[in-house]
Amino acid sequence: MIKSRNIILFFSVLALGGLAFISYKLYIKQTHLSGASESIDYVANTNESVNQFVTFSDGLPRTPDAKTQYPLADDMPGIEQKLVYYIDINQDGQIDKISKMFFNNRNAHSYYAYKIELLNNNEYIDITPKDLRTVNGADCDIQQIQFSFEPDFNIKIIHRDLGDGWNEPTTATQDIFKLSNNTMKLISTQKLQSVCDVKKLF
Repeated sequence: MIKSRNIILFFSVLALGGLAFISYKLYIKQTHLSGASESIDYVANTNESVNQFVTFSDGLPRTPDAKTQYPLADDMPGIEQKLVYYIDINQDGQIDKISKMFFNNRNAHSYYAYKIELLNNNEYIDITPKDLRTVNGADCDIQQIQFSFEPDFNIKIIHRDLGDGWNEPTTATQDIFKLSNNTMKLISTQKLQSVCDVKKLF
């Protein structure tokens, strides 16, 4: 009789130990899940600072009509990519061309350069304004470009001078070029506010 009670007591203690172990494992699992959730929330909160960067578009279509990649040797600067957009810029029924080249300088100051060509008698004529390129930095761009096709083709360029340092705000200037008689003409120049990143002014 005593032996039977000892056996029952033994299995009761074993069962209680098992329940305690399972409860402990569930507690640890819940704690880890809770900690993971808190970490995800923390990461999401840090993204708020990322979202402060300016969303900017140069106005060209999202998908180019042609794309060419140029392999560069390691650490060598040069043209890495060329995008081509075929658009009737002057609405004469002929398909003109805008090219966008990415110059990889292997640093934060890589940039885009643009070329605008009108098709005339099966020949492309370059009408690009001088120095039509971006001037980029790690935190601030000091020159950016935006194209508009409605109601007429025009280009807005916002740029600023370099201060004592790259990130020092200086007064920005807005230049607008408009297509007139198949040439790009500067039609307005306007002083804007002092900024670090000119993308904020588009």
